[in-house]
Amino acid sequence: MPISENKICLISANKEIELHVSSALKNSEFEKQFEYFTSIDKVSKSFELAFLFFSSINESNIEILKVFLSNHETTLVCIIADKILPNEGKFIIKNGAFSYLNVEEINQNSILKTIYSGLNTLKISSQFDVALKVSKENESNLRTILNNVEDAIILLNNDLVILDYNLPAIEFFSQIGEKYPEINAEILDYFKNEKQIKFWKELFIKVLEGQKKSFELDLNKEHTYKVFLHPVRNENGVIGISLNALNITEFIKTQKEKELREANLKSLIQNTYDPMWSIDKDYKLIAFNAAYEDLASQYLGRPPVMGDSVLFESYSNELEKNWEKSYYRALQGERFEEEMVYNYVGGNLYIENEFNPIRNSKGELIGVTCFSRDITERRQQEEKNKEFASIVEFSNDAIIGFKIDGTIESWNPAASKILGYKDYEAIGQKTRFLFSKEDYDSVTKRFIDALRGRNVKQFNQKMITKTGESIDVSFSFSVQRDNLGKATKASAIIRDISEQLKAERELIEQQHFIESITETSPSILYVYDFYQGKTIYINKRASELLGYNKEEIRGFEEGIYEVMHPDDKKGFLTNNRILLHSEQGTIVEQDYRVKHKNGKYIWLNARNTIFKRGTNGQVHQILGTARDISKQKQIAEELELLSLFAKHTLNFVIISNPDGFIEFVNESFTSHLGYTLKEIKGKRIEDVLSGPKTDKKIVERIIQHKKNKKAIAEEIIFHKKSGESYWAAVYINPVFDNNGNLKQYIQIQIDISARKQNEELTLKAKDLAEKNAKFKDEFLANMSHEIRTPLNGIIGMIDILESTNLDDKQKYYVDTFKKSSNSLLEIINNILDLSKLEAGKMEIKEKDFELFKTLENTKRLYTPIADQKNIYLKIEKTLEVPRFIKIDENKLVQIVSNLLSNAIKFTKKGGVTISVSKSKNEQKLLFEIKDTGIGIDEENLSKLFEKFSQVDQSSGKKFGGTGLGLAISKELSYMLGGKIGVSSKIKHGSNFWFTIGYKKSNLTQSTYEETVQNNLKTKVDYHLNVLLVDDNFINREVASLMLEHFGCQVTTAENGEECLKVYPTKKFDLIFMDIQMPVMDGIEATTILRKKYKNLPLIAAVSANAMEGDAEKYISAGMDDYLPKPITKESVNSLLDKHFNLKNETQKNETQKEVLNKELPILKTEILDSLKAMGSKDVLKSLFTSFLKDANELVGEINTHLKNKNYQELRKSNHTINGLSGTIGASKMNKICIDISKAIKEERFSDLDEIVANLNQINLELINHINTTVLNHP
Repeated sequence: MPISENKICLISANKEIELHVSSALKNSEFEKQFEYFTSIDKVSKSFELAFLFFSSINESNIEILKVFLSNHETTLVCIIADKILPNEGKFIIKNGAFSYLNVEEINQNSILKTIYSGLNTLKISSQFDVALKVSKENESNLRTILNNVEDAIILLNNDLVILDYNLPAIEFFSQIGEKYPEINAEILDYFKNEKQIKFWKELFIKVLEGQKKSFELDLNKEHTYKVFLHPVRNENGVIGISLNALNITEFIKTQKEKELREANLKSLIQNTYDPMWSIDKDYKLIAFNAAYEDLASQYLGRPPVMGDSVLFESYSNELEKNWEKSYYRALQGERFEEEMVYNYVGGNLYIENEFNPIRNSKGELIGVTCFSRDITERRQQEEKNKEFASIVEFSNDAIIGFKIDGTIESWNPAASKILGYKDYEAIGQKTRFLFSKEDYDSVTKRFIDALRGRNVKQFNQKMITKTGESIDVSFSFSVQRDNLGKATKASAIIRDISEQLKAERELIEQQHFIESITETSPSILYVYDFYQGKTIYINKRASELLGYNKEEIRGFEEGIYEVMHPDDKKGFLTNNRILLHSEQGTIVEQDYRVKHKNGKYIWLNARNTIFKRGTNGQVHQILGTARDISKQKQIAEELELLSLFAKHTLNFVIISNPDGFIEFVNESFTSHLGYTLKEIKGKRIEDVLSGPKTDKKIVERIIQHKKNKKAIAEEIIFHKKSGESYWAAVYINPVFDNNGNLKQYIQIQIDISARKQNEELTLKAKDLAEKNAKFKDEFLANMSHEIRTPLNGIIGMIDILESTNLDDKQKYYVDTFKKSSNSLLEIINNILDLSKLEAGKMEIKEKDFELFKTLENTKRLYTPIADQKNIYLKIEKTLEVPRFIKIDENKLVQIVSNLLSNAIKFTKKGGVTISVSKSKNEQKLLFEIKDTGIGIDEENLSKLFEKFSQVDQSSGKKFGGTGLGLAISKELSYMLGGKIGVSSKIKHGSNFWFTIGYKKSNLTQSTYEETVQNNLKTKVDYHLNVLLVDDNFINREVASLMLEHFGCQVTTAENGEECLKVYPTKKFDLIFMDIQMPVMDGIEATTILRKKYKNLPLIAAVSANAMEGDAEKYISAGMDDYLPKPITKESVNSLLDKHFNLKNETQKNETQKEVLNKELPILKTEILDSLKAMGSKDVLKSLFTSFLKDANELVGEINTHLKNKNYQELRKSNHTINGLSGTIGASKMNKICIDISKAIKEERFSDLDEIVANLNQINLELINHINTTVLNHP
């Protein structure tokens, strides 16, 4: 294709590139059409095609390219570069250019292909017409060129009919269409789907309108093309379309690889440990890595940002000048390295900095790139190497370096001195000449062991000197290895020990004499031999102080230095060097720490002197003593701390001499108390601070303790100089020296006036609260006692009256009496319960029970009332609610009863429903008591759970009550882990609900409680002689009738004094003892009986006192059991059955004496039969298995408490097992438990060993019996 003259240019300052292009175009049709420029600013006209050379494509060169494209009408740009950055391709394509060449790819073919590809892109209609008219020869040449370019070229007319295409277009069509293209076919027929057709058609229309289009096209996720659409014009306008498509898949892949490499390079720079940064000519940051950011943050106090000055304000003036000078040198174009030294507390920091100037494409200097690395470790190693070389040079030991094959490489002066050979005589020879054959073999064997990594310790060896003399030496190896662990070189340290061995022999002769003197010394004595490098003598005291035996200490390779504290080693070595160059008789003293064998450090004060010199005058051995000064050091540290404390503490510090006279007071003392040290120095502190309010007895006590040299702590009132008194906590401690002599007293005073004032206020408040609480408790106890006492007679008489033959009218009267008395009893119980709850004395007593059985029993109590009102009372059961639970059953019943009683009371029609449901998320139960009663208005709902609160407060209210039931229910629900609430609507009823937490139960049989209750109701004749002591006639009558009902013979007494007179007159099986009585109360009477008689019958306390803790109080006072008033037939029967169920029906007519003389059964058959009748075998086995487990644990506790003589805890454990054994019918165990209880009450502790031994035996018999007759019985 012809091209006008000078339409192609090359812009490059690189002569080599110009030669490349010139050579490529030589003899081509374009040879004379190129124009060359050395820089862009020299281009003064437009070109169709421009070749630009950049050494690399970077942001700076991109800016240059932008300027060129904006100032010159150049249509196509070809970039020649060593390296193409990821962003340059997009930029150049965006500006109309596409091609690029790598410098290494420049040749004639690549240049020509690029030109033809570019020229094809630049076709216009006139050129297109000319192309059609060229000769067949030229057309054939052009076709060859077009087919050899990489671009797919397709020519279309205005009707989108294909006029022509080249060979690469076939591959392009195979990617976008279903068949090869044909001349005169419509191009839209070649696309695969409607979406493609629509896309291309819209593009073609816009191109035919005169627009140019270019875009990237991804095909089949494998190939990417860059597509150019240009309108083809002639003088009449657009006559067709030129479609050029270049496969840029590899280009993109290469770009991505380059991006990845560059990203990795950036990451490597960013993550390197050495700081790297670049600055512009104004010393401003233009780039930096993370390591530099960390470094600069230390000076700036914040992370650096672009544009920050690198001359930090925190630099010293000298340091800032050094950095500015270095930056300036680099900005002058000098590339250099320099070393900087920073001084700091721990030593010197050595930094090596590298400065590299930065130039732009024009060669102009625009900044500096800096690298910094810490070379402190390298410098330190170099110093160590110098020091080591110095040590080798001046060492008294021969140090020989040699190759692995034994060839000598180094030979120090000491080697020449010991062995006689000069260095030039020995270096280069094998070491064999220094040994006899036999000794050489021995040394070689040890050397091979060292090469293999084995630990070859120092050993003695014979060597041959230049004169042929055989000498004794101490020999050790050191092997050097490379990074792979391969041995490369070795060295030997040789010490002439001939004289040392001789000295050792001489020393041994003297050793017995020395030991006889030194072994009894209170200080450590030792002899250290420098030639051998070890301690050759140590006395017994060293072992005592250091914890090592003598052999271990002698085995220290570096003597005491080996166990010395690291911080003391430098001073130790310095002192040794001083001693080595000192005259005979010089003593060098030092304090240092050594590690005891247990790991702790102790302080020693050591004094060393020259003990022996060698023939050459050098120090051979030193003699040293060391004494333990740990205590002195500790005292010094404590005094230092005390001084610091005394200076800064707000407390008063007084130091006095052994006679008690003041030597020092701290600033706090003088500022608070008004005295100066000058005023009070030489006086006694007690004389200075004592005043009218000072307790003289305490002062005398303080003085006496000082005389006795003892520490003391007191609280006392002292007086300030102003006369104002203050409370002081005084702590005085004597300080002794190492010999136990008193040095001084240290006194600390703390002003506790505020605390004392608070304590006084607290005591008054506490006393008032205790008095109020005591008054309340006494009031409630007295009220309970005074009401319960007559109530006991009323309820007792009603119970007895019910047992007689009554007509209907009489029964009605009795029933009314009973309800009224029970109502009064309920009021009393509620008041007491409320008192317990407020005092926090209400206890939770969990038990296993069947939930709905309990609810049924509760419902049964209220069913008669509901029936009388003609309303229903029902329980709704749900499947998810567990059948058996473990909680405090009595408190649950109390809540339900309160709510149920209210619901029935306020319901006239309909009824009451009890429902229970289980929480989904928590182990809780929701109880609801719903009624269809009168309802409650919303404003009164909030009052319901307040104490003594009722909705109807009028004097003519219809419904009675104390207003305590709901308040108590609220507190009980909280105690059971839940809460309580209500919803209600007037005339529609109320729903009272509450929740409780519960534990899973092991019970599986529902009739257990019911059967026990039925058994308790069975009347049994006990045939007991009972002494009934009560000052109230009615109570005596009621209790007598009840006891006689159960077959007992009753003798009465009106008070404790009368009881003491009656008791000896008859053999009693049981004493019912009232507590509050005139003349003598029950507790005093019981105490006298316990002291006077050994084998007392069971004493049961009977009292109207029903406060929390009353039962425990009476039992601890000597009673065996407790029965609260008002007593009932059930409570009396329960107590008798608990303690006197030893007789079955066949024994009713036997006398009490005969019963007691008979051997008790291990397990009562009647109790066992009753338990069997309650339910299934599984229940029975579960019951007895639990009993055995609990009994075993309790017996173990009793034995432990007996061993520890903890009789109070023993009593508690015995009380528990006593109840268990009685319930289960374990008669023998129950009897022994009663014996233990009596022995504790009568303080017969010496009898407990025998009784507990019997308990252990019975426990074993009981385990065997239950396993045989119950658990393993079919």
